[in-house]
Amino acid sequence: MAEPEAGAGTDAGEVHAAAQPEGVAGEAQAAEPEAGAGTDAGEVHAAAQPEGVVGEVQAMELEAEAGTDTGEAHVAAQPEGAAARAQVVEPEAGAGTDTGEVHAAAQPEGVVSEAQAAKPEAGAEWRLTAYAQAEGVVGEAQAVEPEAEADTNAWEVHVAAQAEGVVGEAQAVEPEAEADTNAGEVEGVVGEAQVVVEPEAEADTNAGEVHAVPQPEGVAVQAQVVEPEAGAGTDAGDVHAAAQPEVVAIQAQVVEPVAEADTNAREQGTAIRSFYAARYNSRRESFSSAHAVALYELRKALDAILRRPEFEEKGAFVRLSSRSPKDGSPFRQVEFQSKYQDILARLNDAEGEETASSPENNQMRALATSSSNCWRVFSGDDAMSLILSSERVFVDVIEALVCQESHPDALEKPKPWTMKISGRAWEEDLQDQFEFRCFVRNAAVTAMSQYNHYCMFPALLAAHSQTQKEVANFCEKEVCPRLAGNKNYEEGYVVDVGLMSGRCVVIEVNPFKNSTGAALFDWKHDMRLISGLGSETGLSENKEQQVQDCMQVECPPLRIRVVPMPGLAELMDVLLDEAQIATHNKESYLDVLMSLELEARQREGSGELISRRACICQ
Repeated sequence: MAEPEAGAGTDAGEVHAAAQPEGVAGEAQAAEPEAGAGTDAGEVHAAAQPEGVVGEVQAMELEAEAGTDTGEAHVAAQPEGAAARAQVVEPEAGAGTDTGEVHAAAQPEGVVSEAQAAKPEAGAEWRLTAYAQAEGVVGEAQAVEPEAEADTNAWEVHVAAQAEGVVGEAQAVEPEAEADTNAGEVEGVVGEAQVVVEPEAEADTNAGEVHAVPQPEGVAVQAQVVEPEAGAGTDAGDVHAAAQPEVVAIQAQVVEPVAEADTNAREQGTAIRSFYAARYNSRRESFSSAHAVALYELRKALDAILRRPEFEEKGAFVRLSSRSPKDGSPFRQVEFQSKYQDILARLNDAEGEETASSPENNQMRALATSSSNCWRVFSGDDAMSLILSSERVFVDVIEALVCQESHPDALEKPKPWTMKISGRAWEEDLQDQFEFRCFVRNAAVTAMSQYNHYCMFPALLAAHSQTQKEVANFCEKEVCPRLAGNKNYEEGYVVDVGLMSGRCVVIEVNPFKNSTGAALFDWKHDMRLISGLGSETGLSENKEQQVQDCMQVECPPLRIRVVPMPGLAELMDVLLDEAQIATHNKESYLDVLMSLELEARQREGSGELISRRACICQ
């Protein structure tokens, strides 16, 4: 997806200490629209799931305060013969709010669909329009923006279907509205798209009704509306659910209103920055009791969402709009060492003498895998521990704050806070040895590399030729046609692809620039090659060649390691020492938070300590 324009740290390809490990679905870049003041801007995350599997993704907005509206919409894209669901969950509150409706319709193969939101006659309405298409068909979504002057909730979201595993487009359009609106966000995966807006509001919510539409043979559809607790003055929304084609993914567009009331999302971002600075940079005096309150609110919101059925069993991968907290410390640090030793023993037993000469190779693989297991979160405490200890998060939040504060009209009309926290259902089948970074220029794949550029993977070496063909074919037939002609990708892009049981999925899309990690390539020395201009060595088709300590396979070339990265043994010594130190640190983020809050309240003379020390983890 397109990189956010707000400057919130977009080096998604960079790896801290280790490449993206086994079992992680990777990072999805958020397209962050430019809006007016005080909105919770939307974001789009797309992750592909294997055919026949219902993917689950949950987007989480940082809580909003004044005059906002809320609601959730779930549109499930199912394989042939499976059950599709459309669900609207109304909020518990909201002054003068109105409801929305969801429309989903199936299209025959080869037909281009258009979805258009009707213009409401009233001043306060939002719509979600979803349409599915047959494999290989690109749809179009257009929004008709409501004419409203006050107290409007004028955001619209359009979700379209694409082919399996392909990340769609994320574009923001800003309708005109003048008072107290709130933005939505979309998470898209094969199997389910969700829109979650979670601000707090007060009164006059809406009921709903359900309409069933005819479905094609072999597809069962359910439409369900969960009605909020409401007082008088409610209105009705409806839900239309239709069958989805056999192989679909999600394309989403977020339409953001211009708003005038700020939310507490920025305050939570400020609290994250202040906590990290107090804990790791000895700036404890910068942490206030208000920061503590903001962090407890965020913890509660994250925990509520992570306890939902779609996350409760498998867990989730939590990240910011910009990057993930891959360098953060897990809440249960003591489990890390035992997991590392178990994984290392299994690798050594499985490969034996094959890697005996380079023990650091399996050490790095075990470290990456055990680290990734720690990124699997089940509770608000799990998520907060990673977020509040991550330097990546700290840097990205600072950049977002600086970007907002340096806006020319920052005082009179502050730029809206667009950074979000999102969760993605954990994907157990994805292994880092079969994850690849693919460079695309002029709608063609120019080069590919194994994502984990530290290690040599025997299984990848043994299947390098077939792997190259499968990944290149997937990109050229499924990814490139759908992103070709999109202005966000005119300069090219870098797409991460996972290969699982003979099928490929898109993990994330990054910008084609040196802020994105080049894996086994180099933006300077390999620029001609990854730009599609040929290489200095003149590599031809159907040929393998040695490139330093790597093998370059076929055309477009796939570059993989034949030996571990030089200097890996020394790096492992440092990383294992750091991991050992972290294991012995028994102080959790909750301990630090309570201590900082106590100090802040003593300085402020603000009375009773409000920290809730009880662990809310499983």
